[in-house]
Amino acid sequence: MKRKIILPLVLILLLMGCVKPSATDKDLTDSTLIHQDNAKEAIGTTDTVENTEASESAPEKSETDKQESKVSVTFKALELIGSRMSFNSLPETDEAMIRKAEDMGLASPFCELDIYRYSPKKEDSVSYTYSEDSATLFNTMNHKGFSELEICYEHERYEWDEFMGDITYNEYKKTISVSLKEDSIYEEEIIDEYAKFYRYFYKGKGVFYEVQDTMLGNYSEPAETLTRMRIGMSCNYMGLENIQKPTYNPFLLEKDEQLMNCYITLFNDEPCVFLELNASEKLYKRWISIRHGVLIKELVFSHKGVLIENKTATSVIEKTIDDTLFQEPEDVDYQDITLLIFKAEGGDYASLDDGIYYTIPEEATGIVLTGDQGQEITIYTGGMNNFSLRHPLYVTNYIKNDGTELTVKNMRDDRFYTIIDDLKTIEVYDESCFEQKFFNFEEVGLIGVSETDSQMIYTFYDPKNLSVSGLYQIYEYVIEDKKIVKINTYMLENIMSQEKLGEEISYTIDFIPFDKSIFDESCMTTYEMIDHGEGSINDGEHMPFWLEN
Repeated sequence: MKRKIILPLVLILLLMGCVKPSATDKDLTDSTLIHQDNAKEAIGTTDTVENTEASESAPEKSETDKQESKVSVTFKALELIGSRMSFNSLPETDEAMIRKAEDMGLASPFCELDIYRYSPKKEDSVSYTYSEDSATLFNTMNHKGFSELEICYEHERYEWDEFMGDITYNEYKKTISVSLKEDSIYEEEIIDEYAKFYRYFYKGKGVFYEVQDTMLGNYSEPAETLTRMRIGMSCNYMGLENIQKPTYNPFLLEKDEQLMNCYITLFNDEPCVFLELNASEKLYKRWISIRHGVLIKELVFSHKGVLIENKTATSVIEKTIDDTLFQEPEDVDYQDITLLIFKAEGGDYASLDDGIYYTIPEEATGIVLTGDQGQEITIYTGGMNNFSLRHPLYVTNYIKNDGTELTVKNMRDDRFYTIIDDLKTIEVYDESCFEQKFFNFEEVGLIGVSETDSQMIYTFYDPKNLSVSGLYQIYEYVIEDKKIVKINTYMLENIMSQEKLGEEISYTIDFIPFDKSIFDESCMTTYEMIDHGEGSINDGEHMPFWLEN
């Protein structure tokens, strides 16, 4: 099935300037979960069984799998009511090229399809009211949802090259394993031993995670030592109307997909719904198992009519799945890209963009945040750069128990530094729960957008809830007349519950001249350094050293 849940991770990192992939990496990423519009509620579950269409090339099942899967379904002969040519013209159809691809043994966009009449059974995962009209038939399709399924796919992608009348192609293969349980999804995409992708969506959490596990280096040199890179991204799907949650429901079409044909047919003797769609000048042919409710075959053709993707299910089995399979690994740093997805899907990003542009200067400045209970934070920064402040340094004044006032500076370079000029001491952690992230939209995740008569309110959370309390820091930006007029901060125990905990502070925003002296780096060599070492995390369990004196 066409995959468009989320921008591939390598592409996201390129957009954000985080990594430069090698030539090999360009062929690695092909996110497989589906992000759909017009999502419907999937109600109920059905029993599922082993897919009878497993090909001879499918790997032999283990004894455990054989015991977990039920007996293969056998179908009575269906009523054949005719055949039709299935093909929708493409923008630049090249029949000569199509014939050459056929001679190479590849599928053609022209195919004669047998049409059957089949009445879905109670145990089938797909129900419908039969019609010979494609649009009418498709509009009656009802997906009953998934119980517990494991599907294995083989996927080939073809890159075509034309030179002096000679047509050749390069073929890229990968395997995809998918586990489904109600709305939860786990997916493994294995390119080879050097490139693997793992995707997680747990229905109870509402956050999608992808982990990319790749080896980087010079593959052409046998003696070259490759470097393992394990990075992740996440996207929140709760509380945002413009972003629909990931789903494997094959009947939820994306915005740009146009239905051309919908028939009932057979694939390897199994009743299927056949869909033919146009999208982005490509032709998609899909076979969907009525019994299991999942895609079992997809062919994708280019605008010229040559095959560019071939995806086939080698097995579909019923299998008991533990919920822990859908929970993301905890040893990966995830970059939240919800804001980018929200923008790409047509959410109201413009109001936030205007608020940032008309509020924060691009040049160096000082930002004073004044809380409604007298709190004050001054941020010295080189100005706004895309989604974040340039080299922000936070300055806060604290009153100690003995009545003396202490100035605390916090900044992140490669690590997190707390600078106390009065004590001529610097404390260093790799990560700290005390790190503030005002106006740092690259390090937080979007969880809500709301509107009043005169205001737009964008709510972000810090995914790194490092505090021993386990609470999430929330930043709520209130925009009015194209300016950020207020920032509300509070804590949440669970980003799905939206139940505020502790004190809520409302900050107003003012500006002061930039003080260059505040960035005096001589302290790095003259002050006492308390370095907590590689991998250190300040979770707030212990009182800061500067309050103990």
